[in-house]
Amino acid sequence: MSVSVELEKIGIPSVVIATRPFADACKGIAKANSLPDMKHATVEHPIGSLNEAELMERAESAAEQIVKIVTDKS
Repeated sequence: MSVSVELEKIGIPSVVIATRPFADACKGIAKANSLPDMKHATVEHPIGSLNEAELMERAESAAEQIVKIVTDKS
């Protein structure tokens, strides 16, 4: 998260991927760093114990969200 914050601060778009239990922390960290509109992709928790097929589902979900985040013009 800290790398993404620093990249955003220098004008390089960045997207964090977090599992649901950490989504609020992402929002808080972004807000604390004067980036209240910074977006993040959220996937279901956990990811560490998943098999390859389950992990691919999470990755596809994250990829879809990332495309929306980086192409949103608002």
